[in-house]
Order: sequence, then structure tokens, then C-alpha cells
Amino acid sequence: MTERITDSLLEKMVKNINIDTGNPVAYMNEDRKTLKGHYKLDKAYGGIRLVRVGNESGGVHDISPRVTKREMYYILLTLREFVLVSREA
Repeated sequence: MTERITDSLLEKMVKNINIDTGNPVAYMNEDRKTLKGHYKLDKAYGGIRLVRVGNESGGVHDISPRVTKREMYYILLTLREFVLVSREA
């Protein structure tokens, strides 16, 4: 039996990626400006994708295509492993 992939699990994984990469954990600051470099999940049309904030106005860059939660789980797992391994080099 496989483990259920929940929104909260994926959000925790993205939070860890933000911490590991030194990017802001919060999406916005007190002045309601988005924080550049922040990774977040974008959910729409029954799918989910990873995006990165590119400017203070909220513009984002796609990091992944729109996929299922299970596929996103593996994308985030791979990305975090890459970040941790690249630190060691």
C-alpha cells in the first residue's frame, strides 16, 4: 500500500527547500511585497506545479510542469536531494 500524498506534506517539503537554499520561507513581507526567490506550490486545474517568485510584484517562474501530487512529491524529493548534495561538493 502506498502512502497518501497530502497538501500539507508537499508544503512542508517546499518549506524545507526554501530553508536549505537560503530563500525566504514567507511568501510576503509586512509591506505586502512578495519575497524574491521564494519557492511555492501553484494549484489549479486539478494539478500542482512548483514555481519560484521572480520579483516583488508576485511574478513567478515555472520550475516544474503541472503534475499530480504524487509526481510533485518525487520532484520535490529529487530537488531537495540535489540541493543537499550540491552543498557537500
